[in-house]
Amino acid sequence: MSDLISVESRFEKNGTVHPKAFEWKGRHYTVESVGRQWEEDGILHILVMVASEVFEISFTSSSMSWHLVRSPQDFGTHRAA
Repeated sequence: MSDLISVESRFEKNGTVHPKAFEWKGRHYTVESVGRQWEEDGILHILVMVASEVFEISFTSSSMSWHLVRSPQDFGTHRAA
């Protein structure tokens, strides 16, 4: 999965990104907490907790775009390359 999403976030001077909320499939999600962040192939991946469920979102700085990589039902399954 790699759905384009709209994200409200704060970018720190040290490079840390704090997503606050996002919209996916017409629904608004408020981020309760931010987990692990890592960079893979120039794309920043972030785990976020929303209503006790984990989502993986990503940010591509070259295109300034956000994507939903995995939704709660995708965790526990192998991610396609």
